[in-house]
This record gives sequence, structure tokens and C-alpha cells, in this order.
Amino acid sequence: NGFTIYSSQVSGSAYLPPASGQRVLTSFGGGTGSLILEEGNFVNAFPAKSIGITDQNKAIIAPTGADKLELRFATTTGALTGNFIHPVTFQKTKIAGVVLQKTQRAAGVFVGSTQSNTAIQTGRLAITPPAVVP
Repeated sequence: NGFTIYSSQVSGSAYLPPASGQRVLTSFGGGTGSLILEEGNFVNAFPAKSIGITDQNKAIIAPTGADKLELRFATTTGALTGNFIHPVTFQKTKIAGVVLQKTQRAAGVFVGSTQSNTAIQTGRLAITPPAVVP
């Protein structure tokens, strides 16, 4: 039956691989940002998460839980990949996305899963930077 586009806004940015020991998103040097997963046929809201990025570009996600959420950054390309256990099907679900250096964010998608006869929704991943404290 096709799909509905709720917004026609598209964003992107050029990607410059970081030097060794530097983060793909430099704003994460001062703390943790926010990570949300939404849509994707969730019955209840996905739990709120925080995310930090180490100097080696490893994602540190908290709190950990039954969702087993994992993310990885490809520093050469700016790609973001990962997976989690979907709370409806309890199956491992892949996430794919990109780093947006200009806005210091990352975004991605995943294919939702449902055990009923409802349409499968594409889910959204959004990573936002730590709050700036004056």
C-alpha cells in the first residue's frame, strides 16, 4: 500500500574522518548526549537512553537493558550501524545511519516488526549532542 511521508525536510552534511584519537562528533568530548528510538511498531515508548562517545569512537549507551542496544561508528565513512532486541518480536533488529558532523548529531533507521496484522513501520534513531552548559 505504499507509505506516507510526513515531512519533506531532508538534512545532511559533508563528512571528514577524524584524526586518530578524535571523536566523530566532537561535541561528545564534554559529556553524554541523548539517544531515542521511536516508531517501528513499538507498543510502548522505547526507554530513554544516554550516549557517550570515547576517544576511540566507541558508543557507550546507558542504561543497559534487555534491548541489548549496540552502536558502532565507521570513522572512515561516517556510517553508523548497530542492533537491538525489538520489544515486540524479541528479535535482533538492525539499525543503519550516518553521522552528521555539521549539526553534531547522528540519525538512522530500522525496520519495525509486528506480530499483528498492522502495517510495518520504519523506525527512527536520533542521537543529539550533550547540552551546552555556559
